[in-house]
Amino acid sequence: MSRWPTDYRVELEAFWRSHHEAWRRSELNQREYCAAHGLPLKRFGNWRAKFMTEPELPEKLLYRRGGGLSHLTKKASQMTNEVGPPRPDPAKTVAGRRSFG
Repeated sequence: MSRWPTDYRVELEAFWRSHHEAWRRSELNQREYCAAHGLPLKRFGNWRAKFMTEPELPEKLLYRRGGGLSHLTKKASQMTNEVGPPRPDPAKTVAGRRSFG
C-alpha cells in the first residue's frame, strides 16, 4: 500500500512533469533550473529518471487546411490503376455507360 493517497500522487506527478517539460524547453542545466525555481536537485533528478524511462509518444501530425491527404490519394489512385482490375472496353460502352455482360 502506498503511503500517499492516489489523488495526491497524481497531483505530485503532474507538478514534477510540468517542471520537467519546462526544464526541457529552457536552456538551463538541471542545477540552474532547480536553483531558479527552488526545487531540490536530487528529487528533480529522481523524477527526471522516472520520466526518461517512459516511452515517448509520437508527435502529433499536422495537416494543412484544405490540402488534406490529396498527395496520398493521387499516389493510391496511380497504384490501383497500375495493378487494379482491367479497364472496360470502350467499344462495349453505350452513351457513356458501361455494360457488364
